[in-house]
This record gives sequence, structure tokens and C-alpha cells, in this order.
Amino acid sequence: MDPITIAVVGIAINAVSACVMLVSVIIMANQTREMRRATNATAFKSVYNILQDDLVHAARYKIYKLDSKNIETWTDDEKKAAEKVCCSFDAVGIMCQNNMIPVDVVADSWGYALRHSWRILAPMVTSIRVMKNSEEYWDDFEWLARRAENYQVTIYSEKK
Repeated sequence: MDPITIAVVGIAINAVSACVMLVSVIIMANQTREMRRATNATAFKSVYNILQDDLVHAARYKIYKLDSKNIETWTDDEKKAAEKVCCSFDAVGIMCQNNMIPVDVVADSWGYALRHSWRILAPMVTSIRVMKNSEEYWDDFEWLARRAENYQVTIYSEKK
């Protein structure tokens, strides 16, 4: 083979290789996107199972009734319900902070419950933090509630 033919064949092989590589990158990007979607779906199902559990849902309903009740007058049953709500939202907050599920998905689906629950339970959380000298106590619930507040402000300002 003459040198020109060898050069042309080399260029052709490089062009084919580049095309194969480009197609491979596109396929990998699609697979990565689909894996991310599947992972988010699994995480959403986990969050759904945590927050829509019958006992957790009942506990949220119970703490909503504490809205205007002084924390000093809460019964043991009401305190247990409050702790269940704090623990469930704290677990979801941990998942969000560790990028297991997008916080916007949680804020969009449970924003009201987060904001309302935090407003009611914040005095109890503060009291426990002081009593135990532990600022990290249910801090992921607080973080998630703040994100739900920001999400609401952002969503409604975009709609105007």
C-alpha cells in the first residue's frame, strides 16, 4: 500500500472511532439519566412510605390540634406523636441533605405538612435541645422545613 492510502485508511479509522466514541458517550449519558430517575423513584417511594405511614400520618393530624395549645399542657400521647413527626421528617431531611432525593420533590409534596409541623413543634425541639445540650437534635427536620418555606416563596414568586 502506498503512503497516501495508508493515511486515508488511518483517517477513516479515526473518524469511525470518533463516531463510535460519540455514540458510546450518548448511550452512557442516557443510561446515567435513567439510573438517576430510577434512584430518585426508589428514594421517593422510601420517603412516601415514611411520611404516609398510617401511624406517622395520624401523629401529624394529632399535632395539628396542638397548634394553639401550650407545650406545658401536652399529654404524654401528644408528646409521643410530636416525637414521631419530628423523627419522620428528620429522617427525610437526612435523605435530602445527602442528595438521596431532591429537596424540591419533598417540599412540593409535603411542604404544608413540613411548614405547619415545624411551626407547632419548634418550641418542643428547642426545649429538648437545651435540655440535652444538643443542637443537632432534629436539625435535619428544621433544615427541611426551612427549605419548604423557601420553596413556597420561590414557587409563588415565579407564578406572579
